[in-house]
Amino acid sequence: MTKQVLLAGALLAITMIAFASSTGDHVSAADVAAHHAQAIDAQDEPTDGGSQQIDDQRVDIMVWTLLAAGGAAAAGLVLLAVRAGMGWVKPPPQQDDAHH
Repeated sequence: MTKQVLLAGALLAITMIAFASSTGDHVSAADVAAHHAQAIDAQDEPTDGGSQQIDDQRVDIMVWTLLAAGGAAAAGLVLLAVRAGMGWVKPPPQQDDAHH
């Protein structure tokens, strides 16, 4: 009974995540690339030669990379919890007593 409840909860969580990611305003990769190309073209050349403007594109990439890594870690932990709840994870073997 608890295995069925755990499996149903995991399926519900996956469904909610899939639904949340499929709704809302989505921007295509082409739109992002066009926006960044326009932003780069619109930048002024530095007059003193040493100062540069902050590249917001790098920050966006870092944020999305961290979100993807966090999402993958969370998905892995959820799947591990489901496996452990279903009894599919074997306990570690017993250690032999060391003779010193």
